[in-house]
Amino acid sequence: MGNEVKTNTGVELCFDYLSCSFPVEFLQQLYKNIEDSPILLGHGFRGYKSSGMLFGKGRVAWSDDRKEAHLDMPAQALHYYTKGDTENVFNLIKWIYSIGGKLSRIDIAFDDRMGLVTMEQVETSVKNADWVSRARYFRVYDGGMKEGDEIVMKGKTVKIGSGSSQINLRIYDKAKEQGIEDQHWTRFELMLRDEAANGAIGLLLDAYTQGNDTFALSAVGLLRGFCDFRDSKSDSNVTRRVLLTWWSDFVSAAEKLKIIRQKAIRNITKVVDWIERQVAPNLAVLKEFYGVGFPNLIQYLTFKGKERWRSVHENLLADNIRLCRMNV
Repeated sequence: MGNEVKTNTGVELCFDYLSCSFPVEFLQQLYKNIEDSPILLGHGFRGYKSSGMLFGKGRVAWSDDRKEAHLDMPAQALHYYTKGDTENVFNLIKWIYSIGGKLSRIDIAFDDRMGLVTMEQVETSVKNADWVSRARYFRVYDGGMKEGDEIVMKGKTVKIGSGSSQINLRIYDKAKEQGIEDQHWTRFELMLRDEAANGAIGLLLDAYTQGNDTFALSAVGLLRGFCDFRDSKSDSNVTRRVLLTWWSDFVSAAEKLKIIRQKAIRNITKVVDWIERQVAPNLAVLKEFYGVGFPNLIQYLTFKGKERWRSVHENLLADNIRLCRMNV
């Protein structure tokens, strides 16, 4: 396995963005694993106080007062590191999981270089409501750039999903974006964040162990699971609507797969770390001001705080009690 992965219709698959957090004590091991050392930058990144550059476009970030570090690998950095080998991406992800890290974003790109799908077909289908998805919002827009006094258009983009969602689909003319003439290149880019990213990768890791074909079918299945292009006039029942011809040519035999969001258990230690970083200075001010009355204030604040508990707080307590019992 490894290197370029294609579906049975010739659609090419690759990972186009990876972002994750992991325990800061493994920073040096990260550099050893990816065989690159950071060029230190004089500023922070994503809320961390220190950062460095990897592979030209990648970023690693950390802070002396935080127990986790962050890695961002945009397309150029990820492709430079992996050398186009999908297995290298999976090996990095497996290592991240093995040290207690988690993904915060993963992008999966599906490239049609053979002319199966045009942007005109996608735009028409979206505006005609010929698509089925839990997402309700979409945008169609033109992109471009200014070069001197000239405007260079970069093609049309269709985006499905809201900006606040953990899952978005972006479809665009990659050839035009790259300024490549006389070449067809339509890209479907599935962007997954947080729980959706970890859930999808869990499924794809299992599929990849069964071979490239199973991995490709599963990846396209996840794409269909988020958005399926079907003829809205073929049936009033969305489950019985027929696939649009161009979409059927693109996905072929891949079956829809639901993206199961994998919720990471929040650790009580991380809650304490957050209080230490964000709240402790103000707590110290209150202690100095209230003196011997400070414990009573804390008791009152925790009492009022419990009144505002939601299910997330109850689950946090229950999950960590269960973990403590398992480790006894």
